[in-house]
Amino acid sequence: MTVKHSQAYVQTPLIESPYLSAINGCNVYLKLENTQPSGSFKLRGLGTLVSQRVNSSPKVHFFTSSGGNAGLAVATAARSYQKPCTVVVPSTTKQAMIRRLEKLGAEVIVHGNQWSEADRYLREELMTSTPDNVDAVYCHPFDDPVVWEGHSTMVDEIASQLNAKPDAVILSVGGGGLYNGVIKGMERNGWLDSVPVIAVETEGAPTLHKSIEAGKNIVLPEIKTVATSLGAAYVTKTTLDNAMNKSQTKSVLVTDKEATSAVYQFADDHKFVIEPACGAALAIGYEDKLKGLVDLKPTSNVVVIVCGGCAVPVDQLASMKP
Repeated sequence: MTVKHSQAYVQTPLIESPYLSAINGCNVYLKLENTQPSGSFKLRGLGTLVSQRVNSSPKVHFFTSSGGNAGLAVATAARSYQKPCTVVVPSTTKQAMIRRLEKLGAEVIVHGNQWSEADRYLREELMTSTPDNVDAVYCHPFDDPVVWEGHSTMVDEIASQLNAKPDAVILSVGGGGLYNGVIKGMERNGWLDSVPVIAVETEGAPTLHKSIEAGKNIVLPEIKTVATSLGAAYVTKTTLDNAMNKSQTKSVLVTDKEATSAVYQFADDHKFVIEPACGAALAIGYEDKLKGLVDLKPTSNVVVIVCGGCAVPVDQLASMKP
């Protein structure tokens, strides 16, 4: 049984982490986006897109090309509105993820060896062949202003829950969707000029970091990281503009080992299983890197966006133990 909602996503908790607070000598809060129904923050933005288009036609059909958290978000949102959803995934997608998508009611098609091939097939062949009376809605995993607007709502929640302006916000960056949304929300709440954003990537997927260094958008020739959800070959143009011109953004790299160690430690401390992509942001706290990035006092409040992710089976946790 499914229930129709006015929105697909839910308000998530903001809790203090006594463990990270002790390590860093300040108040560290966790925005638990991993508790979204789809398992990650992606449901905010993509759920917003689905909700805006769900009544555009009696025969609306949602399409996306992500075999990861974006695919789960679109499938979850479409299911909540009882609308059809098709997800095209590359052949590298794990069977467990395909089964998860199918359990949500999505039609799953495997095509190509990488995301770009799956996405091209979806847009140029599959969607163009739908019947004329079907409103085929394309859901890009991260490069869409509507998606960013959805993600920005978490900042409104943080403002209400913390009842104060944070002294820093830490988040992971892949293609830039989450980052763009947080910047948008910070701008709306008047934080942009005074609250630094720590934008974290792994050393094997430094797309934003390299783009900032070059002063222009670059495309990574290859990605080598266990944090596969951060493996975007490029960031959006808006992401680079936000980082260089609109905010106090500090781009930071962590190692794969630091990211996976944070996954294990977070599971031990807070009893949540997350992806290494999310562990990258938490590694800033667990590795005591904050002091070198922002001026902190014992009364300072730092918010970490726990973006979530469903790509790590529980039986893999032991291999991530520091």
